[in-house]
Amino acid sequence: MSGPLDIAAVRDALAELFTDTLPGDVTVYARGVDGTFNSPAVVIGQPGVEFEVGPCMDRWTLGVAVAVERSGIDETATQQLLEDTWPMVVSALNAWIDEGDWPAGVARVAMPRADFGTLTVAGLGYPAQEITIEIYG
Repeated sequence: MSGPLDIAAVRDALAELFTDTLPGDVTVYARGVDGTFNSPAVVIGQPGVEFEVGPCMDRWTLGVAVAVERSGIDETATQQLLEDTWPMVVSALNAWIDEGDWPAGVARVAMPRADFGTLTVAGLGYPAQEITIEIYG
């Protein structure tokens, strides 16, 4: 560890990871949806933090939502697109966690869970898989 954690640098590193490893039709939003929502999408949410979980150690929690648009016609196709997309995000995250080339101040990264849910953008709900990432630093 080499200094305090810069959560903005972590978000930028995640956005770069997803942009570099996911197919070109997946839109990456590093800090929430800004403008028109394009699906399929990876949306890096706002962080939460739990202070002093260990000596000089805080735990930051980031939600990464993988969301798709409902066509309104074929729910099976909607769910299939989500099922095709979110495992690619998990795979990219697993490689990043294993690699350990994280921004300054990051001591450890964990991905404890992924849950089905809904991403709300401008009052509209989109089927999503919410992946939880824990950043220790």
